[in-house]
Amino acid sequence: MPMHTFHMVRGYLNVLRCLGMFLPAVNLHVMEVQYGIAHLTRFGYIALEEGWNKGSQVMLKLPFSTMDTAVLNPVFKTIIRALLRLYPEIQQHLVRIQETQIAAICKTNSDNIKQYLNQLQKLDYLVYLPRQDKLFLTFLKPRADGDIWDWPQALYENRKTQQYQRLCNMMLYLNEQHRCLQQYLLQLFSAPADTSCGNCMHCKRNAHIQLVKSIVIKQFELNKTQNFKYLREQLDVELEMYLPEYIQQLLASEYIKIVNAEGPLENLTFVLQRPWH
Repeated sequence: MPMHTFHMVRGYLNVLRCLGMFLPAVNLHVMEVQYGIAHLTRFGYIALEEGWNKGSQVMLKLPFSTMDTAVLNPVFKTIIRALLRLYPEIQQHLVRIQETQIAAICKTNSDNIKQYLNQLQKLDYLVYLPRQDKLFLTFLKPRADGDIWDWPQALYENRKTQQYQRLCNMMLYLNEQHRCLQQYLLQLFSAPADTSCGNCMHCKRNAHIQLVKSIVIKQFELNKTQNFKYLREQLDVELEMYLPEYIQQLLASEYIKIVNAEGPLENLTFVLQRPWH
């Protein structure tokens, strides 16, 4: 798995994990909360960032001269000297550190360094903020009046139903196979849709099928027995693909029947059973 894909999947799982922590409080499904947070992020109300790529932070609270005499543990002194050597500004403000780098200087492992830093923080010698593999949520705008977010449940359910209906209409539009797409869209918006556009893929398809129908009917009027291969030869290349579909319609409506029921479609022969309406 590529590294960027790994981070993306891990970040997504962290989102779901962190959302699950406060879902019982808001009484919503995890996907509803994730959808809401995504919208708040897109509209600039909040920012979500992952803490995995941000290192730990440390700031020394005492001057070095005072700390050098106050700290009696030689291991702690080694760590403090390593911090001062690697991060010169550590006495002015919080700086990001790498525990592995400090461990290499002190000839130990990073877990021990984390433990020592926590002990130094308890002794009030420094401030230590360990790296967190969690999501950080930052509010980007001033706190708004809570009343504007307190929607009545009925209004929320109504909006939810409207969004669901819109999604259903979109799926019906994508799955529509025969109707004019322009007519379908106009009907969705309660606009007049009396005539088809003639330009969408369904209108063109229906026009091609009608043309195939007229040619096939003409051939059966000339001769009640027709071969599929011969019928296909009477059509243009762009119309050939619609012939099997129309033949199936004629067979289903019992206008024609198959004379020889064996062999591929090209070798089938059909006979007219009843006159055209």
